[in-house]
Amino acid sequence: MSRQAHLQRVVRDARSERDGQAFVLVGSGSEPAIRYCLSELDSDSDSDSDSESNQNTQTLDPTATYAVALDGERVLECGPSSDDDRHPAERLASRLVERWGTKTGTLLTPRTIPHDAALYLEGAGFSLTSSDCLERAREQKTATERDRIERAQTAATAGLERAGEILAGATVGGSDRALAFDGDPLTSERVRIAIDEAIVRAGGFPAGSTVVRVGTGESRFTPDVVLRAGEPITLETTPHGPNEYYGGLTRTIIVDGDGGWERRAHVAVTHAFKSAASLLSTEGPTVHAVEADLAAEVRAFGFEDGIETSVHGVGLEPRERPLPGDEIGGDCVLRLEAAVVGEDGGEVRLADCLERVVSESESDSKSKSKSKSELRSGSEPESASRPIVDWLPRPSQSLEASVLE
Repeated sequence: MSRQAHLQRVVRDARSERDGQAFVLVGSGSEPAIRYCLSELDSDSDSDSDSESNQNTQTLDPTATYAVALDGERVLECGPSSDDDRHPAERLASRLVERWGTKTGTLLTPRTIPHDAALYLEGAGFSLTSSDCLERAREQKTATERDRIERAQTAATAGLERAGEILAGATVGGSDRALAFDGDPLTSERVRIAIDEAIVRAGGFPAGSTVVRVGTGESRFTPDVVLRAGEPITLETTPHGPNEYYGGLTRTIIVDGDGGWERRAHVAVTHAFKSAASLLSTEGPTVHAVEADLAAEVRAFGFEDGIETSVHGVGLEPRERPLPGDEIGGDCVLRLEAAVVGEDGGEVRLADCLERVVSESESDSKSKSKSKSELRSGSEPESASRPIVDWLPRPSQSLEASVLE
């Protein structure tokens, strides 16, 4: 199913539930919600579109305002126009009146619809009621959307693997155990640049998201410092792909470490991820339950303070539904993060993305593929009724730089 067909199906259900005539949103071409509705993702879109400008909707003007209406079958769009200087929402309201021949219908809108747009629609005789149908549609990812996120995650993996190669090849010198690479001091900024360059080579866009945090205490937040052996180095990046879908990865690496609390924290966090993945393969988990499960698993290794966990969706935004307070539905992509912050301010942090697929047609094919590999390994295949949980591309979770290659 194409993204547009999926969206229109959700809109039809919302219209039926709320007795609405259409779902309307207004915003700039740079907003994810507008891009989701207008920028084509699949060439085989199942919905009709009606645009005043008859433009290729893949090239939205990020500075222009667009007014969009969806009725479950068609998309009506009013964007930049050289022939009519009225506000796009006012023009859209006129078109809706012409289409339906009535001014007494109810329009579903996002809770945050701009005030001036709401006035134009109400001035045309429509009543407005808020609906989260667009957020619900975006939460459930189509197969093509999940492929887009996987591309971004593959690029993120390339970036962190390049950082691992550099750290594994670094030399330790002096009493301060400063790291050097190719004869020059190895700084956090140098590693950040290397991560971004590898992401770009892999077809991704870092979008200014890459961070290298080092040291302890306040020095963790110093923009550019010389890296040192034995100190936790946290690498974090959230790039997007050419279709603007995001991924996200975080790793903590220690070069020439001597164990200590960091080693125990690393074991705790990696075990927590395995436990959370098992929970996500059951029916009806909530974001809060998965975050609590991550924290509980870390506590089982003797940690009480400094535990941080986060679970949320990713897509056209690096953080979107499902969010804390939401139940986790099917066909979504989640970013899981868990960390232990030590008393000295150092940290061990891990973040990965996974997909949770329950759509009958798509999970069937995944289940068949997975069952073949399970049979080859001698394990029992999972029940076809259970959600299929798969980690997206990711580098090794090892704390040692030499193993991250």
